Amino acid sequence: MKYFHEIHKGGHVYYRVRRQIQNKEYMVIWTRSKPLALQCYNECKQYKWEPEKLLELREKYRQQKPIRPNQYIQPDDKGGYRICKWTKGRVKYYGKAQTLEHARKIRDYLIEKGWTRPVYTKPEVRPTHGIQRLDNGKYRLQHKQQHYGVFNTYHEAIQERRRQQQEGWKQRRIKAYGQNNPCRYVYKTPLGKYTVKKKIDGVVTYFAQCSTIEEAVEERDFFESINWDWDMLDLY
Repeated sequence: MKYFHEIHKGGHVYYRVRRQIQNKEYMVIWTRSKPLALQCYNECKQYKWEPEKLLELREKYRQQKPIRPNQYIQPDDKGGYRICKWTKGRVKYYGKAQTLEHARKIRDYLIEKGWTRPVYTKPEVRPTHGIQRLDNGKYRLQHKQQHYGVFNTYHEAIQERRRQQQEGWKQRRIKAYGQNNPCRYVYKTPLGKYTVKKKIDGVVTYFAQCSTIEEAVEERDFFESINWDWDMLDLY
């Protein structure tokens, strides 16, 4: 079914109803319950995919979805936690905490108050110690004038820097990531389907399986837009 997606990840199956209308993307539901996803899909068809109705349905199913233990909580690069929420196409930051328990208390308080607490804007990232922000928004890692990789996020660069420090800076990355490859992260299976997968922290993670390469590229673009972060899906 068009706009109804089945995604396999970590031995689980997820279902998503998503459609792009006039260059604007509407993620209505993301769930492991197929009956619930089908119910949402049928309601979208009933309302003829009207954007205002899609937003109403998204809010309806979001309220029905139980809060995960670490939902809206993201670790930072200093060992603490920040509370953030995806709102109107951007991430808003509501606070930070040194412990996960404290972060959960802040998160629960914000949910109870309807997220009415004033937000603070995350300060501009100023990479140091060999990490340089490039003009395209990516991050380059260098050590003693040697190149060790270009990364999509500051967090990925931090992780690689820690690994290199532990191993004595022995593994150089001569080639940067091939972001200009139109079929990057898209692979054809022996059965003629297309999977979207990416190696993260040394582990190959599967993000989607599609019938056509066009659908796979669309899925790849979506996951790139959220920096391949599964937790970001709960912010919709």
